[in-house]
Amino acid sequence: DYAYTQRTVERLRCVLASTDRKLFAMMNLNRQLWIETDIRELFDELCARTHNFTLIVVNCIRNQGASAWEVDAQEVTREERGTSQMLVYSMPCVGDNTGSYFREDCDAAKIRTVLVDPFAFHLADDPLPDGALRPAVLPQEQQQVSEQVQKRDSFQSKCSEQQQQQQQQQEQEQQQTRWSRSQQVLGPISDAAVMTVEAQSAPTGEEVPNPVQVPVRRWCSRNAQLA
Repeated sequence: DYAYTQRTVERLRCVLASTDRKLFAMMNLNRQLWIETDIRELFDELCARTHNFTLIVVNCIRNQGASAWEVDAQEVTREERGTSQMLVYSMPCVGDNTGSYFREDCDAAKIRTVLVDPFAFHLADDPLPDGALRPAVLPQEQQQVSEQVQKRDSFQSKCSEQQQQQQQQQEQEQQQTRWSRSQQVLGPISDAAVMTVEAQSAPTGEEVPNPVQVPVRRWCSRNAQLA
């Protein structure tokens, strides 16, 4: 946001005004954006506004495979103006990277030889004083954070409700499937049980009546008695 941009600009101005030794680093990941004249213009602008600094620019040539395994970063340009210095490197990389994260350890070790190993760092405190320029949390930032938290909680609750509904629906479908299967299985079993019971109740040597025809015979015998 605008307040954050204000703080970063003010911090850069404080750094440029400092007489301490400074290190500026820039890394290029896109071949189409590598324009050497722009890099030289950047060095000119820094020299016009500050001194006692080193500008390191690294052109990362990504995804070069095993051919780049043992190839070190090569210094392409070196320029010095009083206490200011510009170093430009071309660095073939085995794999991919985001500029701050290298997927291959050999590429990470290679960039350290350019940006870290040659220097002894004594980090300075934040040049911005505490106060209106750099509040811990701006009111609009706090409001944005609370809104984001509310949206996150609402989204999580909706997801939880959807999961519960899906789980209940699955349980209902499983119960219906079990009930239909039990009906399919119990249907023939009940018919067989009726035939077995009647077969057991019939006297020895007598013909076991067909359970389908038994009600018809009983109905005929009752009509004969009434006649």
